[in-house]
Amino acid sequence: GQYLQNQLNIAWQKAEHEQTAVSHDTRNGIYLEFKSDPNSELALKSLENLPKRIRLLNVREKTETITSGDDGEETKIITIYATVFVPHTQKMFFLDRLEKYVKSVNEDMPEAKPKNAKLVDSISGIRNALLDSFWTDLSEPPPTEDTEWIEVWLSSDEADVIHDFEELLNEQQIEVRDGYIKFPERVVKVIYANRSQLEKLTAKSDHIEIGRAHV
Repeated sequence: GQYLQNQLNIAWQKAEHEQTAVSHDTRNGIYLEFKSDPNSELALKSLENLPKRIRLLNVREKTETITSGDDGEETKIITIYATVFVPHTQKMFFLDRLEKYVKSVNEDMPEAKPKNAKLVDSISGIRNALLDSFWTDLSEPPPTEDTEWIEVWLSSDEADVIHDFEELLNEQQIEVRDGYIKFPERVVKVIYANRSQLEKLTAKSDHIEIGRAHV
């Protein structure tokens, strides 16, 4: 619990420093990535709270094969990563849950489960989200410096969110196809961008999910 508290505090400090160093007028929060223990599940429902505008944006699995022993026995290790947007106003949401967990553990009551144990025990690490954290196309990795057609999913269909994102694309001089595809509470824009441009978009928008365009 204390280890995760430290990681979460570091993530907030890093995000706040970056947002102070660069003008991010449209940013109202930060993106965090939660990591599971190997071959364990994350408590995904506990990572989202829509009334508080805490949104679970992406869940991905990473599979590794480890060979061990003289007989070359192979073991598959699956790790789950979840990308979560947390508004600045909800900075204490996860910190409070970790604090209550640590406090109840320190009370040394072996007959009772620590508070928030289902959530905290499922997490092995917390960090600031990277570009890979947003990538929804599990079959192929994110682009490098080669420019590609990319589907950017916005986690809101509100007109001001679409307008702000289109302004951001114009500011970054990113080529974009006309129009967008609208779903309930989701909007898809197709853009022509490379890794560096995508990283800048995720640094300046609160509403991004990303995947390669099928063209």
